[in-house]
Amino acid sequence: MKGFKFRLDAILKLKKMHEDKLKMEVGKIQVKIQDNKRQIQEDFRDIEMAYDVQSEELKNGARGENLAFYPYFEQGKKAKIAYFEEQNTLLEKQKEGLLVQLAQARSTVKVYTEMKEKEKEKYKKSISKKKQEILEEQVLSWNYQRKKSC
Repeated sequence: MKGFKFRLDAILKLKKMHEDKLKMEVGKIQVKIQDNKRQIQEDFRDIEMAYDVQSEELKNGARGENLAFYPYFEQGKKAKIAYFEEQNTLLEKQKEGLLVQLAQARSTVKVYTEMKEKEKEKYKKSISKKKQEILEEQVLSWNYQRKKSC
């Protein structure tokens, strides 16, 4: 509304920016978690594929030095999987903390927005009241002018 100025508008904008920042951080964490889950699935597929290759080599008569590779490969992949699962646990905790902050930020923005709306309504009412008073004064003046001329 033209002429209306919310006195806490700058604070409201800052609170909204903080809320948006928290939303982006939560989104980034969710992307990292999904990437880690994808990597874990990929590592499990690699382990299964290694088992298949190892069994094929055993059927075809493999040398011992070739077979020694597979236990180390599996151990490395399982360590990597454990690392990503631990990372996901840490990221989930971090996400929960950010979600609490986000809920607080949203409630704060909502409070400021409601305050702005209430002040806007007060402003509209005061403008309407002023317009009504001016109109009444004009009508009275007009009636007075009419009576005077008669």
